[in-house]
Amino acid sequence: MALLNINLLSLEQIAALTISQMAQLSSDQVAALSLEQIVALDSTQIAAINVSAIKGLTATQMTALDVGDIAGLTPKQVASLNAKQVAALSEDQIKAISELGMGALTAAQVPGLSEAQMTALTSTQIGAFSAAGLGALSAKQVQAMDV
Repeated sequence: MALLNINLLSLEQIAALTISQMAQLSSDQVAALSLEQIVALDSTQIAAINVSAIKGLTATQMTALDVGDIAGLTPKQVASLNAKQVAALSEDQIKAISELGMGALTAAQVPGLSEAQMTALTSTQIGAFSAAGLGALSAKQVQAMDV
């Protein structure tokens, strides 16, 4: 997307971006979005952000996503999040990640899950962890699980 100054768009303009336009955003453009602009996006727009661009979301921007936005993340998007992004998720947000999304968490992401996040996970979500994800759990994380 050729729009370099995306942060200058109004909230109405941000909300009007098409799925195709969202898919073309770069990680720098995603990082430039204000918190208000992030909130103005709907879950379909968030789900359209490509996996390389979703890495541009800051930890603060991650906290601005609502549970519907998080629930709409694809497994590839979840797998592309960095440890700081995953750690920034609230308990409600972490509960919103699909089973497929949980199965996509990598061994590099899992150690960043807090004890509170681990407590929030459902047994179905925990059951969806990959072997590598389970192997990356610390003793404290295992103790925090509500299974």
